[in-house]
Amino acid sequence: MTGAYDTRRCENCGVEHPAVDLDPGGWCAECRAIVVRRATLIARLLAILGSLLVGLWVATVIEPGSRFALGWVLIVVAVYYLLYKLARRVSFEVIRSRGVRPRAKR
Repeated sequence: MTGAYDTRRCENCGVEHPAVDLDPGGWCAECRAIVVRRATLIARLLAILGSLLVGLWVATVIEPGSRFALGWVLIVVAVYYLLYKLARRVSFEVIRSRGVRPRAKR
């Protein structure tokens, strides 16, 4: 068991950090922040693209009347949310498995 003063190297950048500051995968906060930022960007782009496609499909194929328009808008929003969550998790794992270039030392 690691104590509060034990140090370990980050699995990505190799910099020494207190063991309690590393995540369960052994990555430091800076390296993890890079992965989260990239995964979030990819997820937003995919979710926007997917919800736009669903919205276009609804507008052209379904052609909802004014009575059901709010329901279809809610479905498109739900598609965005689900695609965002799924794409963020998958892209996070893929990016993390490949590793990221550590920040330059100052």
